Amino acid sequence: MQLKNIVRVEIALENCEGVTIPMEDVRYISATDITESLRSNNILMNSEELISYYRHAGYFRIIVKDKPEYERLTEWNDIAQVHLYDDEENHDWFFVHWGADDYDNSAHQSLRRHRGELDITVTKEANE
Repeated sequence: MQLKNIVRVEIALENCEGVTIPMEDVRYISATDITESLRSNNILMNSEELISYYRHAGYFRIIVKDKPEYERLTEWNDIAQVHLYDDEENHDWFFVHWGADDYDNSAHQSLRRHRGELDITVTKEANE
């Protein structure tokens, strides 16, 4: 889906919490190495054939204003998904890379920049 005029980014965390960031607080955003996969799970043979499509980003980086409402992004390394919304509420989303641990994403790195910004990167290269 081609989004126009993105107005907010929603970061979904492993424990189902989320952080909403309006685009006016975003200084930089990038997602690359995006792949798509599909799954069908009908092992019990009790439903219509259902195929689910998923997108994964091998690299994700976002730099945002350092504000108290974004502190959660630095407390735990558990970003799981990124959702983008435009001004017409169209929506696109993708998973980010996740390391081997169930709760702590070793691919997630956060740092505070001297310009009053949070710099957050999730990359599969962190696990290699």
